[in-house]
Amino acid sequence: MSISGSLLTMELPEIFQWLGHSRKTGTLRVDNDDVEKQVYLRQGLIISSASSSPTEYLGHFLVAHGYISELELAKAMEVQDTSKTLLGKILVTLGVITQGELEAMMRMKAEESIFDLFTWQDGRFAFTDGELPPYKMIPIALDVETLLLRGAQRLDEWRQIREWIPETQGAVPFVIDDLDIPEDDPQTRLILECIDNERTIEAIALEVHTSEFQVCRVLSRELEKKTLELVHPPRPVAAPAPKPEPRRPIPVAPPPPITPIIGAINDGSPLAPVRRSLLAGDLAAALKQLEAVRRQNPDSLLLRDQIQAIERRIRDEVAAIGIQPTAIPQRARTNEELTRATLSPQELFILSRINGEFDVQTILKICPMSQLESLVLFRNLLLRGHIRVEAQSTVSAG
Repeated sequence: MSISGSLLTMELPEIFQWLGHSRKTGTLRVDNDDVEKQVYLRQGLIISSASSSPTEYLGHFLVAHGYISELELAKAMEVQDTSKTLLGKILVTLGVITQGELEAMMRMKAEESIFDLFTWQDGRFAFTDGELPPYKMIPIALDVETLLLRGAQRLDEWRQIREWIPETQGAVPFVIDDLDIPEDDPQTRLILECIDNERTIEAIALEVHTSEFQVCRVLSRELEKKTLELVHPPRPVAAPAPKPEPRRPIPVAPPPPITPIIGAINDGSPLAPVRRSLLAGDLAAALKQLEAVRRQNPDSLLLRDQIQAIERRIRDEVAAIGIQPTAIPQRARTNEELTRATLSPQELFILSRINGEFDVQTILKICPMSQLESLVLFRNLLLRGHIRVEAQSTVSAG
């Protein structure tokens, strides 16, 4: 038996109780438009999980917990591109993590991904009876009663954090007393070491390759100890940017048509926002909106084809302005000019990795965002004159 619905009408604890008591085997998908997670069950026990959020991918999870560096992640992913071997196996072979540490971290990653669901305010769910991934998973064997207990604890902790950090948007942690940075807790150490009285909470989460929840968990303890305070500085007024130097576009094949999706669509249709984004030329927004609609209609071949068409269009546009995998990006503005510019935390992350040595593909590998989102950010930075791209090179992290 398969079921689906909204978390507003059937809450997560009810869903897990039904799955556990019915001793179900299959896959539970939960989607909140930004992220989709899968929880796998066998005979009512949770055996593993997966997530579409890049910060929950194994490589980024290991960076967040201090097991590997960004450069080690880039090198391992480069090996993975050619060998098609699982990333964890590559890292063990390279000697940067032991097999026991890897399995422990994979179990922790799976559990953290599930516990995070309890902090979601709304979303949609669908359970497919009898469906499990064909590949081997690191089992966690979590029973529903334990899950509900720890999920409730996570929710209570999040409520307590909200008392200290009611709003994360634009909030900057500011040091007012000495921080006690632990040596035996790598993730806490990495988070505290990122506090520079300028980075926002979102920027710190990106820098450490983790979720805002994990950052806020650490910051709330320091706020309680009065070693930190939160400030909300006014947004800087962007200085007029000079026009980028004209470039000779690289010839590319004509992109596939995307007109079928922007035909006569009712304003009340789920595709109406997609149509508006496409007509405005915002392919990145249209792609995100289409993916959200497709998660509710996974069998739609039209949606699949349109998503692939937009993805190809984005890649073609990015390539046409010179953002090739082996090209070396350079900053085109001084630090003072960049400080005055209005930049998102994601753009700042990319800018901070542009060092004159890393090529585009290396930076893409270490970005805690999807590759397409990162390519769009590269495009925006280039078109706004913040970066330039040198001729293609063979320089890489490897």
